[in-house]
Amino acid sequence: MKLSKKIQDRISFGIKKYQPILVSSRDRDVSESDTVVIIADILTDVFGYKKYEEITTEFAIRNTFCDLAIKFNGELRFLIEAKAIGIDLKENHVKQAIDYGANQGIEWVILTNGARWILYKIHFKQPIDKTVVFDIDITSIKHNDKSIMECFGILCRENYSKTTLADFFIKKQAVSKYSIAQIILGDAVFSTIKKEVKKVSNKIKIEDEYLYNLIKQEILKRDLLEGEDADKAYNVTVAVANPNEMDDAVNYAIGVMRNVRKLKVSSENDFEIRKSDGILNQLKEMTTTLRLSTVVIAMLTLLGASIGLMNIMLVSVTERTKEIGIRKALGATRKNVLMQFLIEAIVICLMGGLVGVFLGILMGFGVTALVDGRFFIPWNWMILGITVCIVVGLVSGLYPALKASRLDPIEALRYE
Repeated sequence: MKLSKKIQDRISFGIKKYQPILVSSRDRDVSESDTVVIIADILTDVFGYKKYEEITTEFAIRNTFCDLAIKFNGELRFLIEAKAIGIDLKENHVKQAIDYGANQGIEWVILTNGARWILYKIHFKQPIDKTVVFDIDITSIKHNDKSIMECFGILCRENYSKTTLADFFIKKQAVSKYSIAQIILGDAVFSTIKKEVKKVSNKIKIEDEYLYNLIKQEILKRDLLEGEDADKAYNVTVAVANPNEMDDAVNYAIGVMRNVRKLKVSSENDFEIRKSDGILNQLKEMTTTLRLSTVVIAMLTLLGASIGLMNIMLVSVTERTKEIGIRKALGATRKNVLMQFLIEAIVICLMGGLVGVFLGILMGFGVTALVDGRFFIPWNWMILGITVCIVVGLVSGLYPALKASRLDPIEALRYE
């Protein structure tokens, strides 16, 4: 990634400026709060963020607080977990930083004590995993080192983007010592090595297996071929919030990997693709089952409510028989009586529906407040629910309303 001269000068000058400050602060063993102040200044002077607009301190995440967060135009870019400069960053500090990122749904997290800056990429899978993108100690580097500028440049205010970070991460993986070790043992490079060895060996036959094991066990170090870091070599991980975007994300990752491995358009993929289709299918099945169960329960509830409302309206007609007789004697038609009782039934249902909608919205906001999430009011489902209430009121009140409209006024007036 090419950096402008302005950004290069700012990073170089900032590192040079803060190196003695960090060394002095470490010698004095300053507190974590003082270290956070220095880190905020570095974010301003080196990375170019506006101190009072884009740097947030004590960022709330599910009833806990991350030390710093970078926000740009309202969008959360990355989180920063800070420790006192005199503290060595250990695994428990890493876990704390990764937990913050995972709980907030942020891919990129920085763990720092002011001097040492470690950028992690979080992989949202089961279990949550992470990869170190870079690990830099500002106090022990050259202020104009190009590789350092590239690492810090991707986090700068002007250059930051999710695509830039993803491309940088892929590049770091592609040229890592673990990836190079895998390439050496690959068919293409191994074939070239065999040819060169044959030239030097004066036609003495050397077994492929012997040569392969020699490279693997004697020339390459064991930690380059085994272990967690070696397993992640030449690996691209993508995650999406919406399952419908999975295919697009996979196609993007395939394009990036083909570019990294320099494959021709006509060449087939020489890498493996794994998708979490199993989990996705299980989730879809569970969602479908839950929806069907909800529909069945709702239908049974509506049936019970309809029968209950019909009984209430029948009782009402019986108790108001004399009233119906008086109305008819004064000139009310069958249609007038029918509409009166139908409207009453619909109003009763609407009142119940509105109370249910209010309680549902209240419960939704309450649950999202507990889990620190977001609640969106489902207007479509609310309108559907009110419509169903009207239909239920109409159906349930129809028989009682017809019964009331057909009463003989003389018999109704005699009713006691």
